[in-house]
Amino acid sequence: MGAGKCLKQHVKATVVSANGDHYIAYNAIRHVPRECPRKDMKTGEGYHLCRQVCRQYGHAEANACVFAGRAAAGGILYLEGHDYACESCIKICDAHGIQAIVIGPPPECPA
Repeated sequence: MGAGKCLKQHVKATVVSANGDHYIAYNAIRHVPRECPRKDMKTGEGYHLCRQVCRQYGHAEANACVFAGRAAAGGILYLEGHDYACESCIKICDAHGIQAIVIGPPPECPA
């Protein structure tokens, strides 16, 4: 999904479903500008530029929930590359039935 990685912050979200399946998504962008339009902004500011300038599909958390679909219900979302989920992503996780958001990598996927 996407043409490239966010220039400001690479974020990965993994939904681990109740049965242990892993659904991984990133904050990929469809247009890679020369420099990030949020370059001098604090984290959490100017998110509208991600969609307008970089044509980002959405944050990694939202993308992972959409990818997991119904399997997200009862699952846990693991967030890497950021130290919190924004209010919008928390609402999306709640709507998909995510039980918890954990900052850090998920447990390894069973072979």
